[in-house]
Amino acid sequence: HALLLADIASSGSAIPSFEHLVIDEAHNLEAQATRQFGRNVSRQTVSDVVAGFWRGPGTGNRTGGIATLLEAFPDGLVRNAGNAIVQAARNIDRPSEEFFSSLQSLLKQDGQQDLLVTRGIRAGDAWTGVELAWGRLDERLRQLAENSELASEILQSTGEDGDEEDDLLASRVEGSSRRLADVRTAIDEIVSLVDDSQIVWMATDRRGGVSLNTAPLDVGPILSKQVMRKRRTVIATSATLDAGGSMGFKANRIGLPE
Repeated sequence: HALLLADIASSGSAIPSFEHLVIDEAHNLEAQATRQFGRNVSRQTVSDVVAGFWRGPGTGNRTGGIATLLEAFPDGLVRNAGNAIVQAARNIDRPSEEFFSSLQSLLKQDGQQDLLVTRGIRAGDAWTGVELAWGRLDERLRQLAENSELASEILQSTGEDGDEEDDLLASRVEGSSRRLADVRTAIDEIVSLVDDSQIVWMATDRRGGVSLNTAPLDVGPILSKQVMRKRRTVIATSATLDAGGSMGFKANRIGLPE
């Protein structure tokens, strides 16, 4: 199931093209699709993305990330670009802590491990604080993104003679930039999302922090459009597809309304 859904996410590049599909244990497809089409972000998510750019010295850790490679580069412009990335990365930890602390406070007010983010919650003063904290964090993430883009441009200009090392490093910078853009988009969509077809909730993660989550309310239409209707034949098989003597409900939920 995960591979089938990964094929959707990668626009059909995960597995060879096919016209006939057999889905065994089809009752599990809905839950897997909900996870695949949902988003999950936490402070650790932000920290991991920033660490790809620069990781400061800590207990048992050495300084690392692409900025370290840039700072060791022979070209002065590249070294300066690496230093700018380090400075931007250093400025992210505090606003990240403030943003996720604002979410944690909201969760503690409710006294639950999980909290559904409803329109009522979004209209409250506490959510305004969340939005303001996100604005401050996003400003710092945007600065990191801009410095990364500048580093990529400098590397491309210095690597015009076809130096493979320059190209490889530029590719790593671009990869980290894409991951950063993905996280920024995910958080921004969750914080500002007002869409009744999506469920948004906060949850306590295993580290005791808080995560922001979103998932489609009904994955059936997505599965129908992206998987089922593109095949000549689909067979969904399971011992537990019926409910109340009918398979209609589950069939709809996995994208087979016919």
